[in-house]
Amino acid sequence: MRYDFSAQFLRILPPDTTFGDAWESLCEMLLRKELGIKNIMRLRPPDRGVDILCRSENTAFQCKSTERGTFGTIDAEDSAQSLETAIKHKHTLDWIKYCFATNAEYTGAGYEKIILRAKEMALCPRDIEFLGPAYWDHLCTVYSDLVKDRFDYRVTVDEKHLLEVFQQGTSGINIGDISSRSEKSDESIIITNNLSEVELEIPLLGNLLVETQFNAILELFGLTEILKSNSHIGIVLKPLFSLRFQEQELSFLVRLRDLNIQSGDRLELYVKLDLVELAAYDKIIQLDPTNVTAMIGRAEVLKSHGRLDDALSSYEDIISKHPDNVLAKTGRAEVLRSTGRLNEALQAYDATIAEHPEAIVAKNGRAETLKNMGRFAEALNAYDPSVEQLSDNSGKSDNWKEGPEQDRSEGHNTSESKQGLSVAYLESFLQNTMWKAVKRLPFLTRPKQNNNLEMFALYRTEFHESSPSQRTE
Repeated sequence: MRYDFSAQFLRILPPDTTFGDAWESLCEMLLRKELGIKNIMRLRPPDRGVDILCRSENTAFQCKSTERGTFGTIDAEDSAQSLETAIKHKHTLDWIKYCFATNAEYTGAGYEKIILRAKEMALCPRDIEFLGPAYWDHLCTVYSDLVKDRFDYRVTVDEKHLLEVFQQGTSGINIGDISSRSEKSDESIIITNNLSEVELEIPLLGNLLVETQFNAILELFGLTEILKSNSHIGIVLKPLFSLRFQEQELSFLVRLRDLNIQSGDRLELYVKLDLVELAAYDKIIQLDPTNVTAMIGRAEVLKSHGRLDDALSSYEDIISKHPDNVLAKTGRAEVLRSTGRLNEALQAYDATIAEHPEAIVAKNGRAETLKNMGRFAEALNAYDPSVEQLSDNSGKSDNWKEGPEQDRSEGHNTSESKQGLSVAYLESFLQNTMWKAVKRLPFLTRPKQNNNLEMFALYRTEFHESSPSQRTE
């Protein structure tokens, strides 16, 4: 995930005084943007088991959090008690759907406890949704400008620890040369990356080669060992790393001071997941504009490299020319899901499955979409046909090679799906690796709580501009 929702990075802004309040405020802010400011009402004490109410959707949200973020688990008993309280006020608050908004997941036993409590209280489990960290990570990504002041992802690494990183490396660098780097010991640069929101603030070592600095950055992010592994799910997939300044890739053989990099400048660690060069597909299509296999491959590369708008356009172009192509229709649905257009994605998967009942990748994608929407009970049911279909086909994995064109197409579809899964898996793996490494840094700077009176006044203004009916005393 791009965002980490732990107490190390989520700011507690006035009037909030606890981490739980800060998480609730973040959820409220995102829901107001996603569902409309007039539809969202924050409920203040006394406790009714509901923190946020969406009146237009008759949906209640209960916010639960752990200071460890995704590395922790949510207290299921506390959640079940909130659900009991909410059910007692169900008719008064007029909610139909009950959603847990969490910054971490429940354990399997915890999930079962909540579902069992719901049944005991005569509430249908289908009316409960679990909106976990992946859901909020997506909303934060979509509305990044809105939430940027809610987090402090700047992690400061001092010179002592950076020197230890160099000593542990294999560059053979002279530590004495580093120590005498500059008379201005307070100079530093910011290291960003394109996979997560975390930033490293490290000392500016102007006399170092870019390559040496680059290796240290990889070590700080925990990515050094990743370079040794490049195979996932049977497909060659290699992460390529580079260091950029002002969107230009830096040569490893120059020194930072020769690039006129100053204190406070931002360098980006750029990670590219390399599958197939786009130019290769472009050349094939140029020679044979009707080659639908190359068109699909090109769209897959665009999708895997995060160029989702271009990928969506490519899939839609293919569908306009080849309306029966299941690969293009499934790929379009996958891009819609990746961009957070979940309702459209679900409709696209439904249409694909209706026309191609054996499209197992579309069935899996539909289940994943329901899961992303927090509709877990429906997602579990949606996985069943895929499991049954795979079970029926066990021992027949080579049949498609000798079968009709339809079967070969279905086999190719699974291969393309593996590429998509491979990219998603590796990206998630890299993100988790980076977050774990950053959290282990000894000089981690906890976010400074913002007591700025101007921000507090702004919050009060926004709150009082809402209708009195939107506040519960």
